[in-house]
Amino acid sequence: MLFLLMSILCSVAIANLLTWFNKDKQINIFYIFAGNYLVASLFSWTTNKVPVAEVNWLDLTLGILAGCFFLLNFLIYQRNIIKNGQSLSVGVMRVSLIIPTLFSILIFAERLLPHKYIGVFIIILSFVYLSSSGHIKNIFLAAGLFFMTGITDSFMKLYDEFGKEEPSLYIAILFTSALIATFSIIIKRKMPFHMRSLLYGFLLGIPNQLTTKFFMDSLASIQAAIAYPLFASGVVLLAIITDMVLWKRKFKGKGLVAYGALLAGIVLLNLSW
Repeated sequence: MLFLLMSILCSVAIANLLTWFNKDKQINIFYIFAGNYLVASLFSWTTNKVPVAEVNWLDLTLGILAGCFFLLNFLIYQRNIIKNGQSLSVGVMRVSLIIPTLFSILIFAERLLPHKYIGVFIIILSFVYLSSSGHIKNIFLAAGLFFMTGITDSFMKLYDEFGKEEPSLYIAILFTSALIATFSIIIKRKMPFHMRSLLYGFLLGIPNQLTTKFFMDSLASIQAAIAYPLFASGVVLLAIITDMVLWKRKFKGKGLVAYGALLAGIVLLNLSW
């Protein structure tokens, strides 16, 4: 349980770090992402268990595509935190699981359990209320984050179906592709070097890597059917708490009820039984 708690804390730390970075008006977000992906790439290659010579076209193609989508998703996530707030952005990322779930039903003919239909219905109602009541400041950004995160996560489903059992080489290619894409944008736009932003990125890369590591470690002692809903709900709940405590965001009564319903929908969506 300790590893699962650490994974939740690291995931929420990413959102809070991005919120903190955005307070600095002089930052260059691309250098932050470059630092983040540099740390992620180095860590991935040092922990890779598959010889590079065994790379195939599927590893390479999916890794490169997923890396580019990871970068786009991170950019949209950062913009959502600025416009829509931390709690909503984290919630949108969690509920985007709907997309790879539907993808699995349509492409791989998987069956959706009844409680997941209920979860999807609750989530839709929650977002309808949050949008109509003004809690979602920019609906287009929120929708963009939902679809981009869902599409990005769908790459993992594709790799799970067709890739190797050991995904470490694929993950290393993914983060390296995201790093190359980030530096390509920096070079193309002739952005001046910004050391503080790069150091912010190094800091961001630590919880970004540890989130996955701690979660995988937690699966050694906790069943996945329990770990996934606990992780998803814990991340959203802690994001709401830190939003109120650290960033002094005000939540009205009905808004909290909507977030509570959203949390319940996320739990149902992540239950595998």
